[in-house]
Amino acid sequence: MRQLSPLDAAFLYFETPRSPMHIGGIYIFEGEYTYEQFLAHITSRLDIASVFTERLAEVPLDIDLPYWVHDPNFDIELHCPRTALIAPHNLDALMTMSADIFARPLDRTRPLWEAHFIEGLDKVRGVKKGSFAILFKVHHAAIDGISGEEILAALLDVEPGAVREVKKAKRANKAKKPERVPYDLELLGKGLLSAMQTRKQLIKFGQETLKFIGKTGFQRIRQGKQSPPGLFSAPPTLFNDSISPHKVFTGVQLPLKTIKEIKKPFVGVTVNDVILAVVAGALKKYLEAHDCYPEKSLTVMVPVSVRSRKQKNTLGNQVGSMLVSLDTLESNPLERLKAIHENTQQAKAYQKALHLESMAQFVPSLLQTMVARLYSRVRFSQKKKPAFNLVVTNVPGPQFPLYFDTAKLHSQYGMAPIVDGMGLMLVVMSYNGNVGIGITACRELMPDASLLASYLEKELKVLHGKVVPKTRTSKKSVSKKKAATKTKTRVSKPK
Repeated sequence: MRQLSPLDAAFLYFETPRSPMHIGGIYIFEGEYTYEQFLAHITSRLDIASVFTERLAEVPLDIDLPYWVHDPNFDIELHCPRTALIAPHNLDALMTMSADIFARPLDRTRPLWEAHFIEGLDKVRGVKKGSFAILFKVHHAAIDGISGEEILAALLDVEPGAVREVKKAKRANKAKKPERVPYDLELLGKGLLSAMQTRKQLIKFGQETLKFIGKTGFQRIRQGKQSPPGLFSAPPTLFNDSISPHKVFTGVQLPLKTIKEIKKPFVGVTVNDVILAVVAGALKKYLEAHDCYPEKSLTVMVPVSVRSRKQKNTLGNQVGSMLVSLDTLESNPLERLKAIHENTQQAKAYQKALHLESMAQFVPSLLQTMVARLYSRVRFSQKKKPAFNLVVTNVPGPQFPLYFDTAKLHSQYGMAPIVDGMGLMLVVMSYNGNVGIGITACRELMPDASLLASYLEKELKVLHGKVVPKTRTSKKSVSKKKAATKTKTRVSKPK
């Protein structure tokens, strides 16, 4: 039995029926594959990560942080439902189905994950007929983006049909006796002992808050006008409002080679800078198309992994964050890219002051619960400026093929939760030469999220065209060259 960290628990407290707090993605595999094979392969890998077989034990009255405990009633088939893709069996149909599945909360009485086997991908462009997809969802309280990729890596291999060496992990798990699920009275007793520390926690929280204000203030004075945007300074947009339970999901695949060609001429510019510039340009086009473009630049929150080498194979959340201005008032795409690079550099230097874990550990669990519920019930998002306009999270992946048993991973699109005040979330996942951008949005606020996806493709082409001008010679110049060559040839011939 192990207790959740304050940051992990925060994702439980902020969960509402309209905003389930799980992350995941849709993974498309090439080749025919049966449900029985799928179930057998996942079963063979369950021992690699404890998240697969542990469920929550919540403390009565939320007076203390919950615990992860072994689930004695674990049933693999309850976590791996089988679904057939409906007509027209294309990518749009898959995205629509995924949005509906992703909008459903996970059952807290079982381990907090699901892997949906979706068959019948007959008309997905670039994918062989009869292929399948896996929609994976796991609660954010259990993992962050990086540890989520590590769990996925436990299910995938670099060669088709590889047999993973998991005997060591299995022996370690068998050596441990399955834990008894604690009674509520036991958890309540533990919670009451912990609650006695609440006064000390509140004092420490006050001290850390003052320290936080001091650090951020010092950073702003030192950095002057170049300091990152502050919380609740972002302009309101059509997707910064209270959300409904209904989601829309779509995505786009961008060539990594093109992104690298764009960054090449600029010293220090990263792939992430280019992606943010593409996102900024696409959002600018999208909001202009809806005639609701704000008079202030949009602000994006970028999660930053603070996972150390020692924490590499651990679950839970090890994440900080930085706020970056997207300079969306800048009309020149290249100047916007340069500005975003400077903004991210400033934000990285400033990021330590915004490290979520350092603050969350001093907040009593009961206070976290009260704040989370109050935020949702009073519709705080409608009364204040948004803390930031959207989240763009980048999870780097391998640049070589991966296989689920014998099936090759073709493409992937990440999914993530949206909350009141932030009805748009972008998950960037690179894999095997492509960058997949998954767009999760509220259906009531952004029913045409596919339009944003098309603008992402267009903006990448615009940026690439500015950096790498077309070298193809026009038809007129080609014809002139041919004519000149013929003339020279005629003159050079002996009479």
